[in-house]
Amino acid sequence: MSNINAKAGNKQLLRCNKNNLLLAIDCAKEEHVANFFDFSTGCFIYKKALHIKNNSLGFEFLFGKALELLKRKRFRKSSIEVYLEDPASYSQSLIYFFQMKDCLVRYVNAFQASSYRDNKRASNDVLDLDGIIRSALMGQYYECPSPLGIYTLIRECTRERQRLIKARTRHKNNLHTLMDLVFSGFLSNSKSGITSYSKGCVELILHKDFGPRLFSKSTQSRILKIIKKAGLNEPEKLSQKLKELANQNINWIEVQPEVFISRRERLQEQIKLYKAREVCIQVQEKQIAHFLQFSPLALCLSITGAGLISVATIAAELGDPRLWRSIDQAASYAGVIPRQKQSGGSMKEAITYAVPKAANKYLKNALMTIVDVAQRYQHPATQLTGITHPIKESFQKVDIRGGASYMATAKKVLRTIYAMVQNEMVYLPNIKNTSKEHYRIWIEESTQHLCKKWQAQGIIPNEKNYIGRWIRHKNEIIKILDESVK
Repeated sequence: MSNINAKAGNKQLLRCNKNNLLLAIDCAKEEHVANFFDFSTGCFIYKKALHIKNNSLGFEFLFGKALELLKRKRFRKSSIEVYLEDPASYSQSLIYFFQMKDCLVRYVNAFQASSYRDNKRASNDVLDLDGIIRSALMGQYYECPSPLGIYTLIRECTRERQRLIKARTRHKNNLHTLMDLVFSGFLSNSKSGITSYSKGCVELILHKDFGPRLFSKSTQSRILKIIKKAGLNEPEKLSQKLKELANQNINWIEVQPEVFISRRERLQEQIKLYKAREVCIQVQEKQIAHFLQFSPLALCLSITGAGLISVATIAAELGDPRLWRSIDQAASYAGVIPRQKQSGGSMKEAITYAVPKAANKYLKNALMTIVDVAQRYQHPATQLTGITHPIKESFQKVDIRGGASYMATAKKVLRTIYAMVQNEMVYLPNIKNTSKEHYRIWIEESTQHLCKKWQAQGIIPNEKNYIGRWIRHKNEIIKILDESVK
């Protein structure tokens, strides 16, 4: 490979520590490709890259090679920097292994790295290593979170839940198609009086004789018994609506009994699969709540419009708050501020482009969800204090002047979350425009609002989670406010 330093031109390279040993790894499911970089020559140390298995034996072999080079070059044992492309599920074991060996493990953006490599047209393992090391030398890298850290676990759970939700939506479309062939209109609340896919709805569908004939030919007492067994309310009213709906349907079991029974069996098996998927979603949400309570972002549920999933998504995509960069960078990453380009010196005005499409869609959707709900509802303390909560107030100001209210307020949400996390505080009004009495009322109401949301997830304040820590902090603040009033 050609000399990386010589090819750099006037670009600012070598942002890494020259005393450290750099290890570039191109990860794959079965076998990783790795090589070490030599600062003195500007080339990789080995002419042929190392191919190692994706298991503990391969990791030990690679780490042994690193120790040999450290001994030869008289480097410290801890001065090993590992660089790889965006972490995937199959690279988690490798990351964990080197982090346990006290190595710095970082990752580079795969697309960005491909633009730095020597040959941009071809692609192979050696060229990928070339792009990884060049990107690292340019300083275009990010710290790899621990595979066992809470933010990594939250990210796993939120991403898995999102996949399950998408699969559930597709599954519902199939169920509606089958239901049209078995009992048309049953999944319509206005026609059957039953909330679609509720527990009672699912139990009725799983009845062995489910179909129009069950409700049109059966006696009233039997229908009432079936509805009550399914756990539905107002059985008399529902029985009447279901009977009317059944009479509007063709009784397929009398016309084509074998075809109808086949369709009903398919429908009922699909409903069982739907129930299993719902259990998986509930498990993911339970785990999300469990992990999120140990992050300062747990206090962000006190924000009007912020729910468990939206806050967990923000935690998953932004990671550890201690490693957060500036608000502008986070907003750009979320795609809630327009791009700007300035050339020709500071005297020339910057050109503003559209909002970037290449943004983190999960983070953007979470922020927009919070904004959409927050601008429509007031904080629980508003009735007692008459104060409009900051996010709603900001949205109204931007909307009045004809600005991009959703985008601007999304950035306001990011700033609010950043301040709350840094200070470990709940969602509060502007202290400069709030009396001490109203400030005290707001704190109490906001705390109750926060605790109710967490109690709905089965989480109670304790000494270990941030909800309990905030309550102790809140009591101290209230005590100071009471003393100042006296």
